[in-house]
Amino acid sequence: MAVGVANGRLETAQRHRDAVTELDDARTAVLQARSSESLTLVARSAGFASDDDFTTGIARVVGPDGTSGLLARADSGAPGSTDRITAIAMAVGDWQAAHRRVRELDDGGRYHDAVTSVVSTTPGGSGAAFERLDAALAEAIDAERAAFAAATASADRVLTGLTMGPAVLALLAAAAVAAGLGRRIGEYR
Repeated sequence: MAVGVANGRLETAQRHRDAVTELDDARTAVLQARSSESLTLVARSAGFASDDDFTTGIARVVGPDGTSGLLARADSGAPGSTDRITAIAMAVGDWQAAHRRVRELDDGGRYHDAVTSVVSTTPGGSGAAFERLDAALAEAIDAERAAFAAATASADRVLTGLTMGPAVLALLAAAAVAAGLGRRIGEYR
């Protein structure tokens, strides 16, 4: 029975570990998209701005259809994961909207305003939206790591009791043998 309980807790731990892996990859993709957003503005002055890397990074996070991708894989059914993933997905949407405004500003000849939106944390700007997304990812990763540690510790505690059981039984058996031998020796006297 203890092995079955420990196995269930380890399966929960594995779901949290898998979520951490996907969220770490999502954070990497988001950071690459952030770099692309900035570099696109820098490259604009050289005449070859492209927003493809930003789009590719975000598609990797949410999937081309908005429901697959790293976030969908991170939502592996681990307890509490769904709420965190939903918060991240909303933050991605907010950042995408802010990024579209950056592109509209830049394409409309308002380069300075586009740069300001990206580099500052002014509410409604791309920088602020990115900061919220990054914070949501960091919070989710930390929560999943803590849940993983708690689930593995819980499984360990269950198995610790399992290893103590045979030792206690062995001591009881030794005491019973000693008591039985003591009676037999007493009969011979």
